[in-house]
Amino acid sequence: MCKYTCTPNATSAHQSQHDTEQVRWSLRTDNLPQALRTRALVVNTLLPDSLRLLSNFATNYTSGLTRVECAQNQRPNAAKQLRSCDPVIYGGIAYELLYRSIDAPTEAIFRSTTDIDVHVPFVSHTKKDDRGSFRSKHASRALKVAQDRVLEFAELLNMSSSSLVQTLSEQGTTIHDPQTTREGLIDANALQQLARKRPSSRFDQVLAVEAGWGPFFVSKIEHEAFHTFKVCYVFSENTSKSDCQYAELVEFQMFPVVSRRGPSGLEVKVEDHSNGLSLVWTDTDLNDKTAAPKTNHNQNKRARLWIETPAALADASGLAVYNRLSRHCWNDGDWEKVLTDEKRAAWLQEVSQSDALSQVGIPSHLSQDIVEACQSVLDLRIEDPVEMEYWNHV
Repeated sequence: MCKYTCTPNATSAHQSQHDTEQVRWSLRTDNLPQALRTRALVVNTLLPDSLRLLSNFATNYTSGLTRVECAQNQRPNAAKQLRSCDPVIYGGIAYELLYRSIDAPTEAIFRSTTDIDVHVPFVSHTKKDDRGSFRSKHASRALKVAQDRVLEFAELLNMSSSSLVQTLSEQGTTIHDPQTTREGLIDANALQQLARKRPSSRFDQVLAVEAGWGPFFVSKIEHEAFHTFKVCYVFSENTSKSDCQYAELVEFQMFPVVSRRGPSGLEVKVEDHSNGLSLVWTDTDLNDKTAAPKTNHNQNKRARLWIETPAALADASGLAVYNRLSRHCWNDGDWEKVLTDEKRAAWLQEVSQSDALSQVGIPSHLSQDIVEACQSVLDLRIEDPVEMEYWNHV
């Protein structure tokens, strides 16, 4: 069953071109559980604003400065280390952005995503898998700047999205403002109790900041092997707070990198037209898929926001499928995520074979590598006869 609609479904012959394009690119989520359907609706509604603010985040993060340092005109030497560390959008939302930017004679069959995932790189002088990566001076600087700029992201989102939150309310989804303590801060304890009802957010630490900005707030997860910042919200299917659920809108995954590369991959450009965005390919050496996209700031002072290259997206989908199959899809939602990743890979393989990726400037000589990476994802469940026999009985 197709989970996207790829043709206009206008209810009136006089519907505007803008409305037609909105229908063309709208996401069908009727086959999802209600909570996931609501989260997908929130992402789809807030995506244009979120992309603009992510571009702003990229500029401010790569400056290497916090807001206080900018206000006081401070320029610490440590700030230079983040100059070439442009953020990279990855995961399900990267597939969606790629889908929205390609006009191909095919129907995408993967479901809509429920959050926005972003890799935020910083240079590490330790081995890639060394847990000491997050204890270095470089990491401390990156985490300090990232936390401040994620807080800024949430504040700006609260100021810019009030009309969109009202639109969601009219569609039956209420996004609630956090409760307030007597000190005038958001009630972090109440939010953390709500977060613990979801396995994926049970370790979230909500940052207690001044209340009154709006419904979006920031949490973080600190671990010796990873650090994550999240922009979160609380929603319900009606105006009552009796069935409130905790969810993340944007997840910023701090990502140590051990090497750098030139300008590369698909740059996200948010534009003022009906589709709202475009992707532009920049040629470079893509041999090191783990390296951080690096902007040549001597030629262009503007920081850039990227999405993962198609080959890297397929590789990540393959790893996710492999890990879930290895644990026999033990966790809730694992099996559905395996199917979703396979469908994403099948779509990406199809548009690669038809050379539709050339619409965003991806060179045709890379298509074969993309096709092979996608096929590796699709072959995972048939390579092992014993494994295949197991899944035939699930």
